[in-house]
Amino acid sequence: MHNYATVLKEPQFITYALSGAFAFSGLLVYVASSPIIFMEVFHVSVQRFGAIFAGLATGFIGSNQINVFLLRRFSSEQIFRATLLIECPVAVLLLAGTAAGWFGLPATLVLLFITLSSLGLAYPNAAALALVPFDRNIGSASAMLGFLQIGVSGLASASVGLFDSHTLMPVALVLAGTSWLGLGILLVGKRRIGAVRFVDEKDAAPFSD
Repeated sequence: MHNYATVLKEPQFITYALSGAFAFSGLLVYVASSPIIFMEVFHVSVQRFGAIFAGLATGFIGSNQINVFLLRRFSSEQIFRATLLIECPVAVLLLAGTAAGWFGLPATLVLLFITLSSLGLAYPNAAALALVPFDRNIGSASAMLGFLQIGVSGLASASVGLFDSHTLMPVALVLAGTSWLGLGILLVGKRRIGAVRFVDEKDAAPFSD
């Protein structure tokens, strides 16, 4: 418990762990809600649903791979901030379009693909930034990071069911809420952190951005 308390007192850890957890929770919200979105809202067949699910998954998986190349030119902090700045307006557009009835299946797929691709870039960099400050207690920090990730994601996914709605609206609302909470935590937390410490790929040594 002492180790966990020490971990939670580190401003950089709590900022990026929570911000990353809220950003990442969109993935579990999508996974939990995708049958409702596609089979009940858009009435796609089981076979077509499988193809759509696999196609959207390539956005998340592919962005994870692209992240390796982006890290050669940009820091984790730059990538994480940029992906949140993409994810947040896209989530608002999805929410507004759903409320107004603007979007059919094709537009929804495009916006979800962008969202999932952003998540694939956001969380790995947030996790790396959260763990950088620890030379000791790295095991406790990693465990707390996983706990926050799964805990926030589980609550976000469960909150969709509270609306008891067979429309896209609850999903769009939760996606918008979690993405903006992630950005808000990042902006507020950075005031406490000051200079962000991250790892240089060349010498694997922490330095300040």
